[in-house]
Amino acid sequence: TLQRDLNCLADSDRSTRRRALERLQKQLLHGEFSHSPSYLADLQVAWDDTILKNVLKALNDCVEKCRELAIYLINGVASRIPKVDQTVALVIPLITQRMGQLPLIESSEEIRLQMINFISSGCMKRCSEDTLKRVARDLPQVLCTSLGDQFHEIKKGASKAIVMLTECSSEIFSETSEQLLRAILPNIGHTHSKVRIATLEAINSVVLCGLPAGMVADLLVPAIKVLALDRTIVVREQFFVYVAGWLGYAIDINDTENQKSFRGGLDPRTYAPQLLPLLLLGVSDESADVAEKALHLVEGVGEVYMKFECHAETEIAKMVDKESPRRPVESCTRYTDVIDRSNQREEEAGNHPQQDSIGLELPLPYKGRPSKGCRMMVQAYIGKLIYPVQKDLKQWTSNVRLGAARLLHALLILAEEKVADYLDTLVPCLCSAVDDDDIAVAQNVVKALHVLGYYVLPDYWLPLVLDQVTPSRMSQAQVATGLVVFAALLYGTPIHAVKESTVIK
Repeated sequence: TLQRDLNCLADSDRSTRRRALERLQKQLLHGEFSHSPSYLADLQVAWDDTILKNVLKALNDCVEKCRELAIYLINGVASRIPKVDQTVALVIPLITQRMGQLPLIESSEEIRLQMINFISSGCMKRCSEDTLKRVARDLPQVLCTSLGDQFHEIKKGASKAIVMLTECSSEIFSETSEQLLRAILPNIGHTHSKVRIATLEAINSVVLCGLPAGMVADLLVPAIKVLALDRTIVVREQFFVYVAGWLGYAIDINDTENQKSFRGGLDPRTYAPQLLPLLLLGVSDESADVAEKALHLVEGVGEVYMKFECHAETEIAKMVDKESPRRPVESCTRYTDVIDRSNQREEEAGNHPQQDSIGLELPLPYKGRPSKGCRMMVQAYIGKLIYPVQKDLKQWTSNVRLGAARLLHALLILAEEKVADYLDTLVPCLCSAVDDDDIAVAQNVVKALHVLGYYVLPDYWLPLVLDQVTPSRMSQAQVATGLVVFAALLYGTPIHAVKESTVIK
């Protein structure tokens, strides 16, 4: 009976071919013994020897229903049989032929979806490494065209396939990561939040497999920045978790795994100037829960950063010790030791702003001074972080300016007094931004000024602000905004920071 149905697949009558596929599906997938081990062993032999080759011909059938039945049958059998190497090796090239290049040969959305489901199914995980290598050349073609498909379910399926394939082998897309990433990124702006989440998961998988130098800054970051301001909370929350992972910190992992991550080379210093601003945007998220989790992630990344810094300093100390055997390692002054002693002296003296009884209250999610690791990290890169923020504060789009104002607030909290070296450009920028047409932008700028006044002594910013309020140099409108900046800085300034010589009596 089975052989007769296989012969009918080559019949000239379309109805005969369709009925033959229906009978095969019923016999192979829904028979009385279809799940017994002995039946599956027999099916494996018959499928590899005879059935598969005949069913594959139906994937090129001119009748849509026949192609649909064929791909359903292939997916069903592949999910049951124990060995799928031959199935994968024969099916993937045919899928590539039908939907691996434009214009697509396969016109049916449902059939394309089932084809991409074959790639994203668990059968790919059961392939041998040799089989994966054989089909790896074809897979990026299919995935790239599927990511650009008009049908949103196919986009999701392609993203799922990328995640699954990278789990099978982290090197499967080593030579095509840029091609794949360029195909994924446009789906970030899709109207369906589930598509954006699937897209984000695919991006995460590609990034963790490794990207060529420069691609993070030039291609990835400009495209994914909008996700930090996504309208869906779930998307933003997942985005911040992934960014923290790219910076070397995995959420909800124990210390042993974190140490393994540290040794594995997930160095947060590699892309900190590009990725850290994206994570810091989460600290001022409109959702209190997301903001709290984002701050936890920032502090987690800071802890990983400190581990790498200490590790690097230890290696340098060892090198110095080898070159100068007489000099003990303990005599080498480490940057972290200097910071520790400096902070200790400040806290003992009660001079640190956070120890001031009239100190500035930081908004939630802050519950006090942020951890040392994240402060050290931001202070190390503040020069590379502050100028892009100033540039974004001058953009035409209000959302971009608002994001920049929120980011600046977070940066100043973490940078503390280290931002003093950049006041010559920052103060004029803030004088302009505080007059923004968008009240939310102006409010966030004022909050940032409170923090700036809190951490930086008036000796640094007072001459710059006075230049902005001098009537002979500025218009009345500019003087007015300068006075707003002056007032905001004074509001945040601790009383002990104001020298008597600077007060006009």
